[in-house]
Amino acid sequence: MICFEIKKIFSKSVNKAALLIMAAILIAVCLLTFNSVYCTSEDGSHLSGIAAARKLREMKAPWSGDLTENVFAKAIQKNIVIRTSKEALSDDITEQNRAYAKKQEFADIWELLNDVFSPYRDYQPFIADSLTPEDAAQVYEKRISNLKEFLDFGEEHFSENEKAFLTGQYEALETPFYYEPMEGWTVLYAVFVLFYTVIVLALLGAGGAGCPIQFEFSRCIYNVTNLQAYLLILAGGYIGTLFAMTVTMIVSAKTHSTVLAASVPFLILCTFPFLSRIIPLPGFCSLLPNRLMDIYNSLRDFTLYEAGGKVLDSLMILLPLYLLACVVLQPLLYAVYKRTEVK
Repeated sequence: MICFEIKKIFSKSVNKAALLIMAAILIAVCLLTFNSVYCTSEDGSHLSGIAAARKLREMKAPWSGDLTENVFAKAIQKNIVIRTSKEALSDDITEQNRAYAKKQEFADIWELLNDVFSPYRDYQPFIADSLTPEDAAQVYEKRISNLKEFLDFGEEHFSENEKAFLTGQYEALETPFYYEPMEGWTVLYAVFVLFYTVIVLALLGAGGAGCPIQFEFSRCIYNVTNLQAYLLILAGGYIGTLFAMTVTMIVSAKTHSTVLAASVPFLILCTFPFLSRIIPLPGFCSLLPNRLMDIYNSLRDFTLYEAGGKVLDSLMILLPLYLLACVVLQPLLYAVYKRTEVK
């Protein structure tokens, strides 16, 4: 079946042209991604692209390792020195840039502190400026206590089982966090193409694969690393594509209509997202197949389901549900193509 479909792709000049266009788009997207990385040099000038990524890795490398209380205290103390420095207090933009350049080396750690000490659902980008070195001892506990305060406040309703599930997920996260520069992985989450992965990580750096995803989403309930989160995204994208492709091939073989077959992936992956705006059922919409292509945002937030005292998040249901659907549909697909394919 795969060979049959591949032959169909290369049988027409328009399809070959489409492949060339897609390759060109891939190259363009990679270039745009590289240029989205910025760095401020010690003299206050700006760098972008691969040179900026290399510079940031060099600056952040000394902070690699476990983020213990002492490391957080060091970052907080260094920030106090920088923000009270002559450069930071100057009215001259170049001087301010020089001060900012010194802060870039622990910027990832600083963003984590902002996330952790901000109230749940109310991110405050400068709250870490009010911290003192003594606050370093509370970092990991503060993340958990913020969740508990949010759950107890009652702004959103959760059952006792759901509260216990969320708290348990937070408490099970291994601490202290391991850290290393990870520009390549924070750039990469929204993209599923293997070549793009290889190009981006090769040029921006593959370090940081073992860092917890909480550097990106401090309130994520999944205790996974950047690499594991990326693999989940790849799995979701693959299963979603496989499901859409399987249904498309069945429709194509049964109806012999190119128009109907072409509309299937559009319906599954593009039309379904609009249902969430029409149907006020977030629990239902979170399980539609298009969500497989948006695992990134599923990691960012959560939708809980409870049955028989067991609590699951939508991500725990999505992947096995549609993988099973793909497996179940394969015999039907084979039977249809066995009758349809022309020798």
